[in-house]
Amino acid sequence: MFSHWSGDYSGVGTNGSITINDTRKITAVYQLQYYLDVGVEPQAAPLPQGTGWYNAGDAVTLNVAGQMLGGQDGSKLVFQGWNIDGKTGQAGVSLVLQMDSPHTATAQFKQQYYLKVMTDQGVAYGEGWYDSGATAQIYASTPVSTTYGVSIIFNGWQGDVQSDSQSSTILMDKPKTAIASWRTDYTILNLTIALGIITIFLAGAGIIAYVASNKSRFRQQPMTTVSATTQTITSPTPQPLMKHRPTQPKEKTVLQEDIEKTENPT
Repeated sequence: MFSHWSGDYSGVGTNGSITINDTRKITAVYQLQYYLDVGVEPQAAPLPQGTGWYNAGDAVTLNVAGQMLGGQDGSKLVFQGWNIDGKTGQAGVSLVLQMDSPHTATAQFKQQYYLKVMTDQGVAYGEGWYDSGATAQIYASTPVSTTYGVSIIFNGWQGDVQSDSQSSTILMDKPKTAIASWRTDYTILNLTIALGIITIFLAGAGIIAYVASNKSRFRQQPMTTVSATTQTITSPTPQPLMKHRPTQPKEKTVLQEDIEKTENPT
């Protein structure tokens, strides 16, 4: 690249004039330059400034916008470092490059996407940032039911992944959302209630059968009735006089004894 004139003529223009009135020596001075090509990967990342021609020996400073770009919409670029002439170089966001030859400097970013894992039961695992093209592992733990006989059953993943397995995978080629759905199972509770009803029914039937059996047995047995009969006390028929005392009846009923005691209290 033409730089300037030196010697008996000075100037930076490519053309000039001089009066030859003596011996003159004029030198056209050229500057060696090298081209710097600045690129970025992936193409979605902002391109750093700096592409162009530089004088040999110049020190060129290149900068990227930041270590992390984006992120608000579930997509971000994370700076990985500089690739210089096909080789991995400095990792900082700022690069000082010595122009001692033509160079190619590429700012390398990594595309990442955010995976949101949601559940209203248990605990969800796998949420976070993933490199583009990575396979994310997601999982939802089974919650413990606080109601006896009621179970909470996993019902599948919804959203950007469709799967019936609690542990599943999802390809991260864009921001995605996985939602765990659940259903309530009352099988054990219903069985318990049914068994309780059956038990109560059988117990009631047993009681009814027992009562009916006792009534039947009671009706078959003869009824024993105790009644108090009033017995008339009559004077014994006169007997011929005997030397000994008349013989008294040997047996008396309890009722007769009570009557005699009443008539003869002494």
